[in-house]
Amino acid sequence: MYLSEEKRTEIRKSIENHRSNSEVNSGKNKENHIKGLHDTARRDIKMKTINRTAITIIPRQPYADWINSFENVHEFDGNQATTILIPDKYDEIDYETYVKKVYKEIFDEQLESWTTNPDEWPKKRGYQMFKKWFDVLCSDIIWDYGDGDIEHEED
Repeated sequence: MYLSEEKRTEIRKSIENHRSNSEVNSGKNKENHIKGLHDTARRDIKMKTINRTAITIIPRQPYADWINSFENVHEFDGNQATTILIPDKYDEIDYETYVKKVYKEIFDEQLESWTTNPDEWPKKRGYQMFKKWFDVLCSDIIWDYGDGDIEHEED
């Protein structure tokens, strides 16, 4: 995430003010100090929590090797990932149940992002192959640091 220099300066000033106030009021307990600093930072950045669980699909070496097998493709460095908000009924405990239900669609979308020709995709794409080609990371806390509304693309 990129913060403008103006926003960074604002955050630094807020932290400095909070520190100097803490020194003056050194009799307050540490918990209140930390809570106050957290509340101040939250107000400055305007962080919003998204009440959903997300999974992040992270490419592994077999996926990179497949991409790099195409001609005229810049070498894939693996620094790309896809994050998916999953339905409310799944959480950090049972997210893999959801992944097992939709891995074929996720796999196809990852392949299609490089070539729309299914004849160039691996023929047998089972769950075990999906797990060899991608790591799945679960996030149960999602923060939105953006200042605008989230927009959904229409199908």
